Formats: sequence, structure tokens, C-alpha cells
Amino acid sequence: MSAQKLYGSHVPLAPLSRILLGIGSAATAITDPRRGDMVAAMGETTAVGPVLENIRRRMESDKIGKKLLMEKPRISNETIDRKWLAQLPDGTLGKHYSNFLERLNTSPDARPTVKYIDNLEHLYVMQRYRETHDFTHIALEQKTNMLGEVTVKYFEGIQYGLPMCVSVVFLEEPDF
Repeated sequence: MSAQKLYGSHVPLAPLSRILLGIGSAATAITDPRRGDMVAAMGETTAVGPVLENIRRRMESDKIGKKLLMEKPRISNETIDRKWLAQLPDGTLGKHYSNFLERLNTSPDARPTVKYIDNLEHLYVMQRYRETHDFTHIALEQKTNMLGEVTVKYFEGIQYGLPMCVSVVFLEEPDF
């Protein structure tokens, strides 16, 4: 555990503080899933190093994943031309993404910045996971309601093994 800031938004946590924030953010996120800050805090405080390292290694073993880790591209208003995406033909990922953002009246920059990850190599893995969450909604054709979020978390739990995503299986009871 680092006692010093490793990056601009970093908040170093003592082990007990990490546990307490994990429990508190989980309780808040479960009772009010609209609290994106608490969902993000829960995701980060429960994302133990071996899980993030496994994701990083999987990315590194893939040609495109390796390129992502080297170049660290971001999904933000600065890197995405939303006007161009809106003009793409129906049925394209870009058009779906544009419609998704418009329908929710949101932007890629609305995602919270990573704060509680204590390893610079894992920082990008967590940020990339967060920035691609909307694409998972689109690929699975899931809305952002409770059923859609639980479905997306199930999928992410299987794909990534992040404790927050896996815990949804045990904590949520969707109305199928």
C-alpha cells in the first residue's frame, strides 16, 4: 500500500479504510444503484491486485490488448467526435453509442475517475473497464434499468472476474 499519491486523482487508503469504504460503498450502491460514485468506489476498493493483474495479463497476451496497454487510449469527449458518430448509419456501433449517450443525456466524461487503485499498471485496466461499460450495454442490448445493469454485471463478472461484478450474482434478485 502506498502512502503517497501515485497519480492526480489517487486517494491512498490504509487497509482498514479500504475495507470500510468497500463495505460502505457496497451498502450504498446496493440500496441506490444510481449512486455512480458509490458503485465506482465499491468496484475499486474490492478490485484486488490479483484480479486486475489477471485482466492485465489477458490484455497483454492479445495483440490488440497489448496495443491498448501500451498506448492507453481513453474514451472521452476529447477523443470521440460525437457529431460524427451521430451521422453514422443505423446499425453501426458508433451510431448505437451515440444514441445511447443521447438517450441517457450523458457523456463519456460522466464516468468517475479512478481514485483507489494503488498500482499504476492496474490503473488503466480499471479505467478502461469503466469507460467500456456502456459498450457492454450496447453489445448485450441492455437498458440502464435494474434488470439491464444486473445482466451487464453478470456478463462482466464472467468476463473479468471483478469482485463487484461477481457479487451482483449474490446480492441482486432481478425480476426476470
